[in-house]
Amino acid sequence: YQRRVHGEKIKVFVMKQYEFLRVLEEMAILLKFRQSTIQQILKFYHVFSSSESHLFRSEIMIMACIFLATKSNEEPRKLRDIINTVFLVTELYKKANERRSEPNGIEYVSLHEMLSDEDEEAAAKRVPNFSMDKYTTIKDEVFKAEQHLLRVVKFDVENRFARLYTILLELANALKMGKEVVQTALALMNDVLLFFILEDRPIEEKLVAQVLLLSTELRCIVNKDLGKSLDTAYPGFAAQQEEFTATVCQLYEENRIV
Repeated sequence: YQRRVHGEKIKVFVMKQYEFLRVLEEMAILLKFRQSTIQQILKFYHVFSSSESHLFRSEIMIMACIFLATKSNEEPRKLRDIINTVFLVTELYKKANERRSEPNGIEYVSLHEMLSDEDEEAAAKRVPNFSMDKYTTIKDEVFKAEQHLLRVVKFDVENRFARLYTILLELANALKMGKEVVQTALALMNDVLLFFILEDRPIEEKLVAQVLLLSTELRCIVNKDLGKSLDTAYPGFAAQQEEFTATVCQLYEENRIV
């Protein structure tokens, strides 16, 4: 779909893109990456897919994004494991779409639940069994796609998301926030960053404070001192927080983040 200024097309584009990034996130989770690395993979893919000069299939683009992120974040994974995971999740996603066509079909299918629901024999059938020549061909395509991605990002592979998660955890620890608030904040950070990436919105350190404050509200914890201190640290924070809260609530209501 192409972006349109008015009408339904822009909504369809956002929903389709968001859902696809969710599937990409599932792949990264299966490969056991840190959250900051997962966000960089999503950012890589969004930039890669937005470039007009690439001629790579989506599966190859995904593999290249994951492979580059593994090296830039010092979380090495074998390329063979990346290839297998991408093809496995793709198959599971096809099965998820089949479920949607059933009566009372669901909006989003958790691939982790699907994996746990299958017996070992059924799960084993989904693991790719490529010949060595096939693997070699795929690997060569991934290497070429990785080189293209590096040119697109101008060889800037610094992970700025890692700092945001570090700040969030350090601030939560300094404020002695409970485990439930921290878990809510991490989940909310994941969803908000995904939306910001998709919309090409600037991502600033202030976002961490906004997420933490909203997390306390979602957990029904009143902390007036926190709000005041944040308003002092970031002039005009209180008014911006109201807008941020309204935006996030609207996104959840519209199922644009889940």
